[in-house]
Amino acid sequence: MNLRQIDLNRLVALREVLTERHVTRAAEKLGITQPAMSASLARMREVFKDPLLVRNGASLSLTQRAEKVLENLDRALLQINNLLSTPADFDPKESRRVFTIIGTDFVEQILLPEVVTPLARFAPHTTIVSRPPLQKFDALMGDGEIDFAIGCIPSAAPSLFTRLLLTERYVCISRDGHSGVGSDGPSLDEYVALPHAQVFPFDKDIYSSPIEEALQEKGLKRNVVLRQSSFVPLLSVVANSDLIATVPERLARFGERILPLKVHEPPLDITPVPISLYWHARTHDDEGHRWFRDFLVDHYRPMELR
Repeated sequence: MNLRQIDLNRLVALREVLTERHVTRAAEKLGITQPAMSASLARMREVFKDPLLVRNGASLSLTQRAEKVLENLDRALLQINNLLSTPADFDPKESRRVFTIIGTDFVEQILLPEVVTPLARFAPHTTIVSRPPLQKFDALMGDGEIDFAIGCIPSAAPSLFTRLLLTERYVCISRDGHSGVGSDGPSLDEYVALPHAQVFPFDKDIYSSPIEEALQEKGLKRNVVLRQSSFVPLLSVVANSDLIATVPERLARFGERILPLKVHEPPLDITPVPISLYWHARTHDDEGHRWFRDFLVDHYRPMELR
């Protein structure tokens, strides 16, 4: 297929007719005649070598190819719209931008809810798509598949920009009634002796290294018997076993509200973990991106005071 042979207007018409699944309705929405819409659909059927819309009783249904085409058309036309928009055109009240964010379940469970309500107030038509952590996400950012990453990523690629959102203090959690943990929390000896659960996203020590460094300064080592890839399941494991864990405080407080967990001060000084926002150089000067970055920073900063 030669791109020069494709009229962008036909792609707009194709998206409308595939969405409506009705030629006349689609034509009316675009302000063109029904014969013109039929001709445009016929041309697209030739281009894609697929009927795209097929009769299903009294209605029309999308072919499998059409479903894939529609999914990609939405993304492509959005990117073209963003390309043609000038900074002066960006208005969060009117924007229909879709921002894709990756982050651990700690980000999804604890941090994203903090911005959903204010976002609806300041940018009511904006959509957030949340995805789990992905390896080589910087390349996906470069390709436009992902807009932002939120978390602690010390090895972030040089092509990424970053801003600190907040720092998260570590606390210790154990099940309520744990016989090996006193009311004031575990002593240092108890902490070292008890079995631990620890999150290792992608089997990396991003969230465990501050704990190990604090122990190494005292010449100690803990006993990690369970390695998990995500945070929220760890809460349930600790609540139903004799394992303890050292986790970000907001996660611990969330777990304490929904599970039989106790939150304790750790028996050693652990460097707080920085939670930052990451984005690619390709979107650095995009006005909509800039607004959304500032929005996130402005709404997460007050969390530091809680």
